[in-house]
Amino acid sequence: MAEETVRVDPEEDLDSLIARLKQARSKDVVLALPNKTRALQTLDNFYALRKSAHDDGLNLTFSGGNKTMKGLARLLGFQVEGGDGSSVAEEMAGLKRRVRELERELTALRQKQAQSESSDLLA
Repeated sequence: MAEETVRVDPEEDLDSLIARLKQARSKDVVLALPNKTRALQTLDNFYALRKSAHDDGLNLTFSGGNKTMKGLARLLGFQVEGGDGSSVAEEMAGLKRRVRELERELTALRQKQAQSESSDLLA
């Protein structure tokens, strides 16, 4: 049986999407996603979608969507059309660098605060 494409509306919620997937005529379904959709706003929604797809024996492939959706879909084992994930890997590396920078800034602020408190005690 050929794959079926299910277009996801930006305002569609997860329950509605899952209900439509249960009615799919094929076990191979491509989710055509807008850049933003209510149905997939949280990681919990991705987990619920994965569980539902597994329970129903569906093979879901994500098409479209934004980088975050594609990255989460990949992390949870879904197939993702377009790209090899390098942009997601690059984004993750950038985020890790930024976290390290913020940690260094926080450490410096804490040291400065400790010095200030120490000076206040001596005065």
